[in-house]
Amino acid sequence: MRQVFQTFRYSIITSLLCLTLLLAPFDLISNAQSSVDQQVQTMASALDENQNRVLDDTEILNAIQIWILGEAMPDGEVITDESILSLIQMWITAESVRPPLMGDDPEASLPVECIEWVGFLLPVEKAAPGTFVSKWHSPDTALAVDHVGNVYIAGHQITSEFVGGQPKVEFFDGIKKYDPNGVLLAKWDTSGSGDGKFRIANDMVIDGSGNIFIADQDMSGIQKLDANGKFVTKWGSHGSSDGQFWGSPGSLAVDTEGNVYATNLSNIQKFDNNGNFLRKWVFNLSGSSYDPSGIAVDIEGNIYTTDPTNNKIHKYDANGTLLTTWGSKGSGDGQFGWRGPRDLSVDLFGNVFVFDNGNYRIQKFDTTGQFVAKWGSVGTGNGQFSSGMSQGIDFGMMGGLAVDLGTVYVLDSRNHRIQKFCGGL
Repeated sequence: MRQVFQTFRYSIITSLLCLTLLLAPFDLISNAQSSVDQQVQTMASALDENQNRVLDDTEILNAIQIWILGEAMPDGEVITDESILSLIQMWITAESVRPPLMGDDPEASLPVECIEWVGFLLPVEKAAPGTFVSKWHSPDTALAVDHVGNVYIAGHQITSEFVGGQPKVEFFDGIKKYDPNGVLLAKWDTSGSGDGKFRIANDMVIDGSGNIFIADQDMSGIQKLDANGKFVTKWGSHGSSDGQFWGSPGSLAVDTEGNVYATNLSNIQKFDNNGNFLRKWVFNLSGSSYDPSGIAVDIEGNIYTTDPTNNKIHKYDANGTLLTTWGSKGSGDGQFGWRGPRDLSVDLFGNVFVFDNGNYRIQKFDTTGQFVAKWGSVGTGNGQFSSGMSQGIDFGMMGGLAVDLGTVYVLDSRNHRIQKFCGGL
């Protein structure tokens, strides 16, 4: 079988080399090494930024040159034999490129299906929690998922690509909307001041109607945009009264009725969908307050918060009554790194996913806090998360997470990317 594959491989090379002579006015072998750096960047841009489109002749030839020379892509990955054959097949059949196609991990080069729907909308788990699915470049401040699985990112982004053989750099401040496979659907530039503009989004959440809520660091409040990115309303200011925030709101959550929850120091405030103040909870544990960081609300209205100071997760009912607490400091199952858990999200089944930044991993718990699964480590490869090292101090991984049914999206900020994983049921 291997000999048959090698014969087929060299037949493909021979055919494509002949095609190269017809399509490109240069000697492939003599010029390949001198131009490979630019072509690596061109191919990387084509795959990373435009994954759902047909490759043109120049791009497939660039990919073949990179494969023949054995050059690594910018993220260290190498185009494998299986990957180049997949690319060639898609080029011949004019099929759109779909992520992921590249990587030296055979499993990461194949489409991954997390769940399968059988019978009457019965989900069946197809891949274990933590199975890597895909990744793409993104801004790096706030992350959210809407009710149909589209992914939203807010923040600052620098992207580069080659256009007409020349490098093109784009600086973007705002919100980008992707489909579940990382295909860019829309983007809204929010740089500047005034309604609908912000510089730093501490967090972002999407309600059932597609409205976007931004925890705006500059205005010490919350902005609401509609599903098309147009400004609707805003509320909040600096202060300690009801409806005000000391500094700025930290994290946001939304319930099934569209009510918005915001963390701020030792309290959580609840607003209706248009920003009218409803109530406030000031949390107290054993006589001392704590500062909730991440927040999530399940379909029953239960509230989950992360407590970085005490390395714990707290679950409350809709009235703010404490139901259960779990977690401690450490690196074992159900424990959290020295900087504590920062962000969390809850899926439709009540599974709780926690951004354990000090241990460079994601942990999954059931609705009672029982440990289910974990994945991740420090690094830049698939399934790894960037280090927050600065001046010799480890600040843990940076970013956040959001979940859809059976899928977990992780904002890997220092690697400037989103990673998509199976979350299980």
